[in-house]
Amino acid sequence: MLEIHSIPTGGFQANCHILQDTKTHEMIVVDPGDDGIELVAFLGRLGGKVVAIWNTHGHIDHIGANAAVQRATGAPIAVHKAEQEWLGNATLNGAAIFGIPFEPSKADTVWNGGETVSALGREWKVHHAPGHSPGMCTISCEAEKLILAGDLVMFNSIGRTDLPGGDDRAMARSLSEFLKGYTQPEWVVLCGHGDRSTVAQEMRLNENARYLIAEFGF
Repeated sequence: MLEIHSIPTGGFQANCHILQDTKTHEMIVVDPGDDGIELVAFLGRLGGKVVAIWNTHGHIDHIGANAAVQRATGAPIAVHKAEQEWLGNATLNGAAIFGIPFEPSKADTVWNGGETVSALGREWKVHHAPGHSPGMCTISCEAEKLILAGDLVMFNSIGRTDLPGGDDRAMARSLSEFLKGYTQPEWVVLCGHGDRSTVAQEMRLNENARYLIAEFGF
């Protein structure tokens, strides 16, 4: 069984999702964006080993506590190749723009998109989904009917495209692939900000996604 803890972090309240197998107690930390001391303390209370730190993308509100969590756990960090430099560059990841203190980290694993990753006794598929940022990825687990959406999809909304590297057309294509391609309606969506959703909910009520997809003909 998989236990999920979703913790809003920092001023942007980006969700850090902690996935833990209840049998082995191994954990994956997804998008440790801020509040590193608190996250490390929470991981300690959960017990078990952190086997991976996954970044859906390289914006500061999703990577800000990478270094703190890695220092405490020794877990490898993974991110898409388009944003591996962002983990160590305050200008690229937005820390300098928003005036956020930043401790650099480094990717141990670099995704291209399309990989299948084994973790927690399950298979996870990495999908490159640019638009919000060039290296944005979603990560799905068919066995759990679960998808980590990062900032591609929010609850009845979508990620912004007006930051450096944002691209409306790429976003439209990524949303179309997400809603019409590699997901199933019953899957749970763990969003980068706000409440969790389902694919069916987003297919039915996400007008922002529907409008952008239609605008570019995807």
